[in-house]
Amino acid sequence: MLLERQQDSLKLVYKHKFILQDSLTYGNFQACKHANGRDWWITFMKFKSNVFYSILVTPDTIYPPKQQAIGKIREADAGGQGKFSPKGTHFAFASIECGLNLYDFNRVTGKYSNPRYFKYPNSIPDYSSGLSFSPDGRFLYFCNALEMYQVDLNGANDSIVPELIAGYDGFKDPIFGETLFLHSQLAPDGKIYWGTGPTSRFLHVTNY
Repeated sequence: MLLERQQDSLKLVYKHKFILQDSLTYGNFQACKHANGRDWWITFMKFKSNVFYSILVTPDTIYPPKQQAIGKIREADAGGQGKFSPKGTHFAFASIECGLNLYDFNRVTGKYSNPRYFKYPNSIPDYSSGLSFSPDGRFLYFCNALEMYQVDLNGANDSIVPELIAGYDGFKDPIFGETLFLHSQLAPDGKIYWGTGPTSRFLHVTNY
């Protein structure tokens, strides 16, 4: 579906037109602003592969997907989390099954480069993992269910060197039980909030 803005209203231009038909990894559709400050890249990953798709969206056109195979093949159904850094220069994807995958991203061409990989330490099976970048894009934070790590991207040009910064302390929701480290999101207040489970009433917070 494509919407076109006309003054203060939106007009439906067309719908039910396929851009791409393929098996895709769920939960990892991302958007990154083009280097021109106007257009957008819409990106996603092919299921159980190392293929990325990038679609350029301009005010009047949705261009055909660009396809690129790069980095380690994701052999599992990677139900993790993917993110662009705030400046759009890096893309990271993390899952318990596929580890942490970090790439450089070109906001002009929509191409990935310089793939780096880190295998997760042992974690609780069947739990998802989360990641977020710091507001200035220098640090990448990622977790398995029991541990949280920090990566200084200023020193991660050739490899990923994670630093353990937190471990699950055993705190439990009085009703729903364990509050583990799961998906996360950088918020407008500059803090990173981490989910703790689908029914928990609590969040973890990275304040600084």
